[in-house]
Amino acid sequence: MSIQVKCSNCIKGFKVKDQYAGQTGLCPYCSHQVVVPELAPVSTMVTDDEMLSVEYTQKSENGKSSRSSLSLVTRVPKAPCPKCGKLNLVGNPSCFYCSTSLV
Repeated sequence: MSIQVKCSNCIKGFKVKDQYAGQTGLCPYCSHQVVVPELAPVSTMVTDDEMLSVEYTQKSENGKSSRSSLSLVTRVPKAPCPKCGKLNLVGNPSCFYCSTSLV
């Protein structure tokens, strides 16, 4: 992976390797000092709450369309697979990870 950096002096963007996160370096275009942003922690597991995002189009009184999005947090029941132990949605016929039958 790489980190996207934008120079505040010349406004050009470039990428740097992850190993330089949080460090200061020189812009390759104008030699201005830039700070490489820290890497944000990535959450790959969702425990009990799942985020559901819905986008919809709404017509106003003047006939114009506008797009909106709505985010909801819903509680989704999960149960561990008897073979691999990973959590699956309750009611799934088979494990999403190892395909073991859950019925």
